[in-house]
Amino acid sequence: RRAERAKYNTGDWKLRWNEFRTLAKVGVGSGIQLIAEVLAWSLFMNLVMGELGTKEMSAMAFMLRYLIVSFLPALGISSAVTALVGRYIGMGRPDIALRRAHLGFLVTLIYVAICGVGFFIFKREAMEIFARDPEVLRMGMQLMVIAAFYQLFDAMYIVYYGALRGAGDTFVPAIITAVLCWGLMVGGGYISARYFKQFSVAGPWAAAFVYGVILGIWMLVRFQRGKWRTIHLEHSKAPDESNRLTDAALVPVAH
Repeated sequence: RRAERAKYNTGDWKLRWNEFRTLAKVGVGSGIQLIAEVLAWSLFMNLVMGELGTKEMSAMAFMLRYLIVSFLPALGISSAVTALVGRYIGMGRPDIALRRAHLGFLVTLIYVAICGVGFFIFKREAMEIFARDPEVLRMGMQLMVIAAFYQLFDAMYIVYYGALRGAGDTFVPAIITAVLCWGLMVGGGYISARYFKQFSVAGPWAAAFVYGVILGIWMLVRFQRGKWRTIHLEHSKAPDESNRLTDAALVPVAH
């Protein structure tokens, strides 16, 4: 056991301020983004949609059962992209990190596009499984069409935010996410639900769609511009040779 503590340095409880600042630098931004978005979606689904009525909320609930089918795999790919981007940046290969992020989005885009086509073509059949009320069925079909297009940009946001997180670029994206989700989705959605009830469920979800489009494109542009290349999270004390990629290591990732 002593040998293990010496090998992995687990017996040293001294606070390392450099490492702490690194964790805080990435973690605070990620925390702001998560809290802002979770609270915004909670208010949107309960307060905003609650302004319209129970039938509208039922239609939304039925649509979300299908939307989650495309949403969860995108989260999984985003986590993989986060790990890969961090790995290749640590190896001193931001060019490969860039390609892996784009590849992750391409895989996600193909999947959500297939889901979107299914949502659009089989919107009636999908809603009829849950909805018996004709009004709920009609609104649910409208939401399925919106979801078919919304998820494309949501996937863009999820994957490229994961890439930025892997690069340590979290604070500015978190602020942009908070401003957009509260200003456009919650604010715009509430105004539509409260004062333009004639648009029914399409009004608030149109606001959510605009939010998703702007946020997804912003994340893509932010990552593509490469601001994250100037962020240095850790400075390894290991010899340079430890960070070099051998020719064999490059084989699986070369194009």
